[in-house]
Amino acid sequence: MYRWIDSLGKLQQNKLVCPLNIFKKRIMGLMLFLVTLTTVAHAHSNIVNGFTKNPECGKSVGCYSDCDSGSCGFEMTFAKKGDSIEFTLKKSGLLPTVSYWVALGFSKDQKMGDDSVTECDLQGDDSVTECVDEGNTVEVYNSMNQAGAKWNQRLPANSKLGITKIEGSKVNGILSCKFTRKILSSAADVWSLNQAYYILLATGIDNSGSKQKHQSNPLISPSMINVESVSDVSGAATIPLIKAHGSLMVVAWITCASIAIVLARYYKPVWSDRQIIGEKVWFQFHRCIMVTAVMAELVGFILIFVHAQDWLTFEGAPDFKRAHPYLGVIVTALAIINPIMALFRPHPGDDYRIIFNWAHWAVGTVAHILGVLTVLIGVTLGKSQTHDYTIWVVVAYAIYQFVFEIIMEVHTCCMDRNKGKGETYEMKETNRSGQEKKKDDGHSFKKFMIGLHVVVIIGFSIAILLMINLGNKGLQ
Repeated sequence: MYRWIDSLGKLQQNKLVCPLNIFKKRIMGLMLFLVTLTTVAHAHSNIVNGFTKNPECGKSVGCYSDCDSGSCGFEMTFAKKGDSIEFTLKKSGLLPTVSYWVALGFSKDQKMGDDSVTECDLQGDDSVTECVDEGNTVEVYNSMNQAGAKWNQRLPANSKLGITKIEGSKVNGILSCKFTRKILSSAADVWSLNQAYYILLATGIDNSGSKQKHQSNPLISPSMINVESVSDVSGAATIPLIKAHGSLMVVAWITCASIAIVLARYYKPVWSDRQIIGEKVWFQFHRCIMVTAVMAELVGFILIFVHAQDWLTFEGAPDFKRAHPYLGVIVTALAIINPIMALFRPHPGDDYRIIFNWAHWAVGTVAHILGVLTVLIGVTLGKSQTHDYTIWVVVAYAIYQFVFEIIMEVHTCCMDRNKGKGETYEMKETNRSGQEKKKDDGHSFKKFMIGLHVVVIIGFSIAILLMINLGNKGLQ
């Protein structure tokens, strides 16, 4: 045991030879991280197989959609036909071998509960191209979200009241459901359509007639819509707690962790003769920034549970999206464990100090990597309401962080080699007056790089925060 500890200590303290094996492992680890990020981003871009917005929106038909730059994930069109309204619901990004339901809710506010709903259940995979009132392949029903409920219940007596001309299809992961519904209703639990409502659009898995909870929060219109009109409305009502959750995670893992980890890894020798409140400069900055990161992580973790009030499984979503809540729990656990470990760190020179150093580094590195990965998956989720280019901004940040750390690794390695050679021939330098001049040891370069790093990281953080908080894209 002690021999193993001693060998680790010698490896860490050896400044004359660049630890090439560790250098290679760090590069491989960072490259694997980048490959994972780009794979997730590419998988999302393949899954979100959008459709083109109806060109008649705002002209001959009214529309509510989440269409962005011509590509849509969810669209509802409505047109008055005599005493009825003809509706068409379309949803993209669905798995080809899974049956789904899609629902249209009419609400007096921007919350689920006490809503009149019309739902379309489509059984079968992408081989089903179209069915018009044929068997049970596609059916449309009236249902109701009771006050305080988070799911709708089909109306036993009025499930088909006012509904006719049903059509449905699912091709290439795009579900389409068309039906007409009478404007005026004689039943209190089927609301008349002669007034404006907030529109709620949701989708979920239909497992052989057993409806599962919607995959994510419904798309909720930012304003009331009168379906007798030909208005064209886009965007969605914002969800403040979701925005706050995402923003805090960006602050924790992209802003704070990216700076604090670099300080601890490469800046211990810099400002070695200076202290802040009795501690080394690098340590005080590292500790304060990481405390901020942990606090942001914990508050963000609490906010998402306050919002969801349940464990979200994202049923029917791709596996990498379903991993988001699990990764979030793991990252939060690691974020709590690392500072607790720091409280019990051995004193410098203690035989077990090297074990702490490696454990602290490993937990912190894994937390940072998984934290950024979780943020990336988070911005692919519909409820984040971020545009797709946000994903690539996060990937760009990761590439920058990778390049920065490689530069610092190479610089540290070269300085260690030069330091070893220099100590053989010349230990000190003198100025023109013959006085000793302290060697720079690459500190000027490091000071420049940390200044640049802080500016770039803050730039990335501000950009991503703006995309999260100003994004008004609907669910996909």
